Amino acid sequence: MKRREDIINLRAAAILLVMMGHSIIIYSHAWPLQGYYLNGAAESHFFDQMKSVINLLQMPLFFSLSGFCLLFSLKSSNAFGKFMASKTRRILIPFFAVGLLYLLPLRLALGYPGWEGESLIRIVVFDIVLGVDNGHLWFLPTLFIIFLITEILYCILRHFGVSSGYFVLALVAISLVLKAISGFVVVPYITDVMTYDIWFVLGVAIHYVQQIREDVLARFTNRISLYLICILSAAVVLALLLIATRDFKALISMIFVTLCYALVPRRTTKAINAISRNSMGMYLFHSPLCYISFALFPSVSPYVMLLVNFVGFGMVAFALTEVVRRLHLGVLIGE
Repeated sequence: MKRREDIINLRAAAILLVMMGHSIIIYSHAWPLQGYYLNGAAESHFFDQMKSVINLLQMPLFFSLSGFCLLFSLKSSNAFGKFMASKTRRILIPFFAVGLLYLLPLRLALGYPGWEGESLIRIVVFDIVLGVDNGHLWFLPTLFIIFLITEILYCILRHFGVSSGYFVLALVAISLVLKAISGFVVVPYITDVMTYDIWFVLGVAIHYVQQIREDVLARFTNRISLYLICILSAAVVLALLLIATRDFKALISMIFVTLCYALVPRRTTKAINAISRNSMGMYLFHSPLCYISFALFPSVSPYVMLLVNFVGFGMVAFALTEVVRRLHLGVLIGE
């Protein structure tokens, strides 16, 4: 597979955005547990607004990167069973391992209020596994379901000899329908699939159009052509999304994500490459650590909270990822 340094840069940026959002979520009025932890003290309007802005980009960018990399996965694995076995190893095993061996004991030790009064069995089955309250881990089963749906569609269309272009169009159509009806469904993971599939498909579309550029329009190698490709690949989806949902926040998010692909530097650095390489582990390990500061010193200055959570616990999450890998336990972080 061709090394894409632009995607390495985007993956690093995505995980840093996610970590930033997790670090300051305690100041977000949209977070249900804010009142429990802050209780009116040390609120920050600035960080509240910052979290709202981060939300426009962090998970849409993360899902779009998974969609972008889908075409790499389909090239390396044509068999349905092999493809889904790979996704089980890379997504579901980390989900169960981190959920039961890391998130569960850490939250119980800190007296996590969302699980107050619940039995251990209910916490494990309903909160963690079924996604009622498993924090950041909701992303993994959601992504797995999106991969499953996408792979089933791909296998069906391939069986009938349908070209990849129609595959992408079918993905766009399905994602628009799911987005349009997502407000009527409130089921853990399923609602998330309906909400975020559009970003996954955007990543697929951008990659597909870039492939056309490389195969058919190779003579256009300047940056302007890349801008046009990213803009055009999103234009139809943007128009359809507006018609289908009138979701203007989603439109802004799609513009931001598309610009990220257009403007990202084409060269990376050792530091960025290290962050990108460890992004999965950092995603898994970082968020639960933030609850330590939320529980022990919620009234500290918001800037100190950001420093401890983003820099301090970010470094801890990075180090934990390296330790797990060096202990040859990479399966726990999807490797």
